[in-house]
Amino acid sequence: MKKGFLSYFTTQLKRYVKGLPLIIAITVLLIGAIGMIAYSFMKERSDSEEQNLAKIGVVGDLEGTYLGIGISAIESLDASQYTISFENMTEDEAQKALSVGDIPVYIIVPENFLDDVVSGKDVQLQMVGRGTQGIGGIIITELADVISVYINSSETAIYAMQAYAWDKGDTEAYRSTADNFFLLEANNLFARDSALEPILIGVGNGSTMIAYYTCGIFLLFAMLMGISFCSVFVRRKNDVNKVLYSQGVYSWKQVLAEYLCYLLAVLVIITLIVGALSVASSAFDVKLALWSKTPREVRWLSTAQIIWQIYVKWLPAVGMIASLQYMIYELASGIVSSVLGQFLTAIALGYVSGLFYPMSFFPVPLQTIAAASPLKAAMDYCQSTLRWDMDAMHLVMIIMYAVVFLALSVMARRIKLKK
Repeated sequence: MKKGFLSYFTTQLKRYVKGLPLIIAITVLLIGAIGMIAYSFMKERSDSEEQNLAKIGVVGDLEGTYLGIGISAIESLDASQYTISFENMTEDEAQKALSVGDIPVYIIVPENFLDDVVSGKDVQLQMVGRGTQGIGGIIITELADVISVYINSSETAIYAMQAYAWDKGDTEAYRSTADNFFLLEANNLFARDSALEPILIGVGNGSTMIAYYTCGIFLLFAMLMGISFCSVFVRRKNDVNKVLYSQGVYSWKQVLAEYLCYLLAVLVIITLIVGALSVASSAFDVKLALWSKTPREVRWLSTAQIIWQIYVKWLPAVGMIASLQYMIYELASGIVSSVLGQFLTAIALGYVSGLFYPMSFFPVPLQTIAAASPLKAAMDYCQSTLRWDMDAMHLVMIIMYAVVFLALSVMARRIKLKK
């Protein structure tokens, strides 16, 4: 019996080797399709991040003023350059931008701003905003108010100190004090990002956006890879399986041998892809940004080593997906139903399991249903490995799903053999 199992396993391996060229060709097409999807998503995300800058209009001449220098510094040196964008415009342009919603607020610098400040007058910057706006607009308006008060007060103080020094005739003391004051204000301005510690809530169980979609794209690709093997599965003959059954190679042995061959073939293909990615990352010095903070475990590792570590940890998820795909092929009756079954299962399960959008986007009833999805268990498992807080329960769930799928495959094979 043992010899019969090994002989059948070897025969199945030869079938996969024969069908390898077609398997690779279909896999390359899948990689191209998923690569285009990933590229379009990342481009859309990059454009949306650019559009999400808090735009604040500035009306007036800023040339030669500390206010202009301060705004220029914020836009080029300060961490605020990634969240705030100052747009110099005329008042007509500002009003139009405000009316169509391009900016939530704009600041008006008075015409004689510099002369009035130098003469010691208390000059206030005017701020114009819409009467009704969302929470985002309110926050940006408050932010603009803080910036205008901060920079305006600083400039008033510098010019007042300058006027005082000239009145006293002590220009040397003024230069020294002005330099110290400017450095103090600059330090306060540029140290704002270290005055607090941002906490990244993340998406989908606390993962970063990039980590979340890395897991999603990997699992989607693993699911769609089942289509690549349709040429191998549809050539199986039930008569041969009946003969094997009569010789002691029972249903569970046939299923186990075929599943192990299929899993081995899947792992070979994915390993080649991961190897190519690791080589490319080393050649082009690609840096991973999967974590909000670099874990101690990977701090001294190269990107290629990190990719291999992640892949090894994701192998249980690949094994479970392979068992699901094998079960679909076992239940299908022909090439059309096999391909449709693989594709529709991948898309439907991927959607409800949060591979495309975080589960928080869905209504509560759908989230409850999705909690029982095998891909949801795989997604949770892969995300936990990237957060470096892997829960053993996720791994247990994946193994249980794999056992259930293989058990259902054995039952389906028994029914076929009895016909």
